Amino acid sequence: MTARFPPTPPGCSVPEGSRWTAPAARTSSITSLAGSGRSAEQHPRFLVATTGGEAVDIVGFGPQGVVVSRGRRDGTFEPSELVLNDYGNAQGWGSKKHLRLLADITGDGRLDIVGFGGPGVYVARNLHRQFETR
Repeated sequence: MTARFPPTPPGCSVPEGSRWTAPAARTSSITSLAGSGRSAEQHPRFLVATTGGEAVDIVGFGPQGVVVSRGRRDGTFEPSELVLNDYGNAQGWGSKKHLRLLADITGDGRLDIVGFGGPGVYVARNLHRQFETR
């Protein structure tokens, strides 16, 4: 079974005191940049704190590369942006052949991108709001 993202952004609830709010759309830009309507299998998306802060961000591997929508403390998200023109389908990365993960490999509290593709392992270091490949 392949998960599909709807054309409108998925809703999420946020805590308010001792209860949760009703689900509501928190961002719409991540679906367009990371592949609206495309399968999560083809264009994986993760909810992670990329900068080591309290807010959770949305990281997507879209057709053109890595897209991030930074989380805000109120449960909403900043508009998404293409932060790295790599690890996308346009650069030859595909979920059926290449595993792409997020892990803090430098010990600085920020999640880096680790890709297993072709002949080796590739890394893009997290420089706070951008990623850098070597």
